[in-house]
Amino acid sequence: MKSKKQSPSGWNLYLVLDRGPDVDDRSLMKKVTGALRGGVAAVQLRDKGRDAVDSIPFARSVRRVCRERRVPFLVNDRIEVALAVDADGLHVGRADIPPALARAMLGDSKIVGVSASSIDGVRKAERSGADYAGIGPVFATPFKKGATPVRRHDLAKAAGLAFPVFAIGGIDVRGARALASFGMKRAAVIRSVLGSRSPRRSAARLIGILKGGHDTT
Repeated sequence: MKSKKQSPSGWNLYLVLDRGPDVDDRSLMKKVTGALRGGVAAVQLRDKGRDAVDSIPFARSVRRVCRERRVPFLVNDRIEVALAVDADGLHVGRADIPPALARAMLGDSKIVGVSASSIDGVRKAERSGADYAGIGPVFATPFKKGATPVRRHDLAKAAGLAFPVFAIGGIDVRGARALASFGMKRAAVIRSVLGSRSPRRSAARLIGILKGGHDTT
């Protein structure tokens, strides 16, 4: 039975899996499981360096553990992979397929997310019919080398919208505190959870900060 579409408005911490060429899949799956136990609300697979034949088996494995915990699983950019594994949604960047086309191909029961680098981009994503936007990079990150960080003014505006917006880019505990200080309660992360010794504890700590400034340390 297919899971019911979840609204991203209820998510706090969104985990992005960057499956780089040197990543050990077994180790990464253990980290994903830990992060899910820590309370992450959604998981996105970013697997740009591999073809669909290689991506699909791993995507199925991640989808399975996500569904065991009733957490939405999305695929970054690769709509053929999203369709093949019956992912819960797709995230598209500014150079990927238009969100309206993604919606037409996936149907209304799936989640469509869009990357934005400014408040104007967020509003464009909302008008396109996307379910949420990711705005970033917020801080310096090796995943977006040379990109100009989003202005705090735009982040504060995004935090006040009814449309769900996730801050992304170099967000650690200190960054989460800064976001929470001006009302941004949603963030997408990679290294701060997957790069930690305990993805479960790291995820839980970040969620506590985003939800209300509660820091377990």
